Amino acid sequence: MIEIPESVAFYWGDPLNRIAVDTLVASSEVPPDLSLGEAERFALAGLAAHRIRVEYASLLRALWAATWGETVRAHLPGAQLLDYDGHRAFREEVDTECADLSVAEVWAAKAVCGVFAVPGRGRLFTRLALVEGEQEATLAFYLWDEEDSTTVSDCLALGPAWGDDGEDRRVTLSGALPQVRGQEGFDPAPLAALAQEAMRALAATP
Repeated sequence: MIEIPESVAFYWGDPLNRIAVDTLVASSEVPPDLSLGEAERFALAGLAAHRIRVEYASLLRALWAATWGETVRAHLPGAQLLDYDGHRAFREEVDTECADLSVAEVWAAKAVCGVFAVPGRGRLFTRLALVEGEQEATLAFYLWDEEDSTTVSDCLALGPAWGDDGEDRRVTLSGALPQVRGQEGFDPAPLAALAQEAMRALAATP
């Protein structure tokens, strides 16, 4: 079970909380008409908003690690997760929707991406994102092969929970996974099961 941090639960718990945090994250500039005491309280609120953003990113990374991270290494033993610059290069070369690993990018995209170098096969893109107003988790992946094609992952025979987003990514369909938001903790097993299905199929292809 992955615990939902209290700060994230606070953010998700009330629309007014979300508005306040989003406003503080969007601009850290102190309004000029504040008193010194108000400016100090504004700075403290900004620190609290930053903590929420960091713990939000940590939650998504924990969910990604419990699904794609463990599964890819189990089924594709030679796969190596790219470093920060490797992810940024992949984003520039291949997929502009591949969020880099920074807290700011994870917060903005509501998603964590992980790209693996798979010897002799190319690069494997994986993603965990929160959709439907951050209510539901969704998975996506594709293999960008050494001929700059997604043919291998496009042709995988996967179960009914998997579809295609029309942009060469295999994605889980809406409603296939349980909700994340509104829970005290989240069991990653349903996510991991779908990731395992996908990686078993990929590992079995030549």
